[in-house]
Amino acid sequence: MPSPCTSISKRRLITSTDVRRSVVLLVLLACGKSAPKPGATGFADQCLLAHDQVAQLAVCEPACEAGNVEACAVAGFLVNGLRYPADPTRGMAWLVRACDGGIGKACAHLAWVYKRRPDEMPQWKDVAPDPARAQELHAKAVTALTRECDAGRGSSCEYLASYHDPQWRGAITPDVERAKQLYARAAAAWKTACDGGDGSSCGSLALAYSIGRPVRDATKKRELELRGCTLGHGPSCHEAAGTLDLATPLAATEARKSVFALYRKACDLGYYMGCVSLGTLTKDDAAYERACDLHSKPGCENAGLALEDTDPAAAAERFRKCCALGSSLCCRKIEAAAPK
Repeated sequence: MPSPCTSISKRRLITSTDVRRSVVLLVLLACGKSAPKPGATGFADQCLLAHDQVAQLAVCEPACEAGNVEACAVAGFLVNGLRYPADPTRGMAWLVRACDGGIGKACAHLAWVYKRRPDEMPQWKDVAPDPARAQELHAKAVTALTRECDAGRGSSCEYLASYHDPQWRGAITPDVERAKQLYARAAAAWKTACDGGDGSSCGSLALAYSIGRPVRDATKKRELELRGCTLGHGPSCHEAAGTLDLATPLAATEARKSVFALYRKACDLGYYMGCVSLGTLTKDDAAYERACDLHSKPGCENAGLALEDTDPAAAAERFRKCCALGSSLCCRKIEAAAPK
């Protein structure tokens, strides 16, 4: 997520508006887990952003080398564009291995790499677009995603739906009715898994009700966020806090305590945006430090700014970390502090 800061300053970078606009990215599974139970979300059964990605990569890479193709997919995504310094060479190798092992989203991502315009996906600049290869990979993706959807994996049904959804710019064969059917299948799979105690599936279903796939239902969205949070899913706690925050007047002190408690729980569960939101609303620098520990770019930015006047060496350490994570602000801070 790009920093909302456009110049070097000591102001807080993340505002409550930014927090309210955050969207749970349900894209990958947590590696090292057993095969998902029926109805579970597969790639989306744990929101990737709820975890320390450096530690996760340390687990996923050896798991991939040991033959776990889902771990290969996670590792491939980790090093290419999701708050982690890009490493296209390793990422491509892992995604190819995952695709060859039948992981639909890995094939789909590779298809977009080869189909992209020259100015898209700059981390893949050394991989030449190849429409014929993209078409071949797309066919593999559809086959794998269909198999996963038929097995009750909600996120695979949703991904297939996007191929038919005219509202998605990447739709390949637009078909409104087919998209609706697949979104409904995704929702049914997530409901089954949520009812079975899978918190991340509750979060996926809440997001579906939020964006109208297949229907919008604010009441069910709220209920599912709270249920997912109770089941230990950090992003659900964060979204529940955001929902309550929007509905709570600033003067409602007791109600706002509930907002803070939900953000704190999200942070305690390891979801970096929960820590960033908590720091923003409570001016708690310790929350930014926790977010930075979770390899959050805005967390390290704010942690560095908080230390800049009192402990320049510690601030520089945070700035170096977020510079490596792609923060132009932090890179400029380091450059400005360098001996002339």
